[in-house]
Amino acid sequence: MKRLLILQPYIPEYRVAFFYDLRGALQDKGFELVLAAGRAQGHLEQRGDDRTESTADVLLNSRSIGVGGKSFRIRNVRSVLHKVQPDLVVAEQAIKNADVYSLLMRQVVKGTPRFGLWGQGRAFSRPQGKAGSLLKQWVTRRSDWFFAYTQEGADYVVRYGVPPNRVTLLNNTIDTEQLRLELDNVSEAEIDDFRQRHALIPGQTALFLGGVDATKGIQFLLDAAEEVAKQVPGFRLVIAGSGSSSDLVRRRQQEGAPIVFVGRLDGPGKAVALRSVDVMMIPEWVGLVAVDSLVAGCPIITTHHSSHSPEFSYLIDQSNSFLFAHQENAYADGLVRVMRDSKLLSAVAQQAVRDSWSYTLAGMVESFSQGVEDWWTSSVLQSKL
Repeated sequence: MKRLLILQPYIPEYRVAFFYDLRGALQDKGFELVLAAGRAQGHLEQRGDDRTESTADVLLNSRSIGVGGKSFRIRNVRSVLHKVQPDLVVAEQAIKNADVYSLLMRQVVKGTPRFGLWGQGRAFSRPQGKAGSLLKQWVTRRSDWFFAYTQEGADYVVRYGVPPNRVTLLNNTIDTEQLRLELDNVSEAEIDDFRQRHALIPGQTALFLGGVDATKGIQFLLDAAEEVAKQVPGFRLVIAGSGSSSDLVRRRQQEGAPIVFVGRLDGPGKAVALRSVDVMMIPEWVGLVAVDSLVAGCPIITTHHSSHSPEFSYLIDQSNSFLFAHQENAYADGLVRVMRDSKLLSAVAQQAVRDSWSYTLAGMVESFSQGVEDWWTSSVLQSKL
């Protein structure tokens, strides 16, 4: 059986089901999956979603060093390669990972293992200078295979020199099957209880779901919620998550802001929250939360902002979501108009659910496993030339 090694910085909660299902799909195609990962560090650790201990086959020691004002992650990959002896290796497409360069050099010198990347294709959420962009393009072109999160990322790497027959489109997603099941199991009694406990009024509620830190625009979110409350008495924003800005949220709640901070929610708890509100307020850094929104039929209200991740492309303004200017008053006014137009909101919610079927976990697993098989077949044919 061929052996595939996947290197991860850490394994967040939303990736657990993917790796579990991928293991079985790869085994059916004659591949053994070995998953090596470190632990969440910095602000990611504060999100409380690290599941490395229970999911990884190999724990990686890692540390960060600063070089020329940039941070690079150093991981003990050499010992893992010696222990696992993989035929193929997949790592995240991140130029801050020093082991990416060592894997490339190892392939050039020894011709093994075959090395691939998976990721966004280009920099999305954080601006990247010209030098960084050129370096990412160079590294991606020299990898054997690329697994693109979205079509936009796939198109980007092809535009900059990766042959299209070496690119697999994944349509990055979460465990949509489990979320649908949990949403279907939410009872009216659970919704009523959630609303009563948090003083929520139907038709006047919103939900923020995700990491509670500066990257998500929490300050903007809180200020916009207060603007909404000025126009909609009784409005409440439920904030579900944890992170470095949690203390700020608690303080604003104590000061009387129209927010309810419930901490991190997973599984059935998240499903109840999604069923108990009208819309989602995610002004910045829309990523995989787009899938939560589509599956639940709880439209995202967001802004035109440079921080959005590739999954933002799943959203279509006025069709399955709403986009407004990145200004507190404009954002708040837009949200108020949406909540007051129940017919429009209902139509957009229904379209969101229909669109969600394009982004299933089963589809992502099948695409990844088929990509691995195609990669292996290609490499065998190439070696015979």
